[in-house]
Amino acid sequence: MQRDRPEFPPQGRNPATRREHQREVLWQISTPLVVGVLLALAAAGGVAWAGATNSGEVSKWADAALIWLITPLMLVSVLFIGLLGGLVYVLTLGIQRLPFFMHRVQKFTWLISRWVRKAADGAVEPVLRTQSFSAAWRALWRRR
Repeated sequence: MQRDRPEFPPQGRNPATRREHQREVLWQISTPLVVGVLLALAAAGGVAWAGATNSGEVSKWADAALIWLITPLMLVSVLFIGLLGGLVYVLTLGIQRLPFFMHRVQKFTWLISRWVRKAADGAVEPVLRTQSFSAAWRALWRRR
């Protein structure tokens, strides 16, 4: 069953929004990437030049490189420390508030287990009565 609705031809890309997107990609992605690569190359060139000329500046450049290598690890460590602090806070709240809710859950599961046990006993009771009656009847006939 087809519905009666008009068929619209597929539209192409909007040239104005496409130009806007390309300009945003240039300024928000490409330019910072190029600047970062140029800065990294300049730093590498400075280290190579200081090492090649043996001017005693190698130690300063090595110290600066070490700082730049350690900085991202420190930032990530701070992030994980913050995450750990948040988890400790949530765990503390949970320890304070969960006993009340867990007691309610425990009471509910106790009620369910009581109902299930009662239903299971009710389902098995006719079988047990029949078997016990049969066993009593056989025992009575054996004595005679």
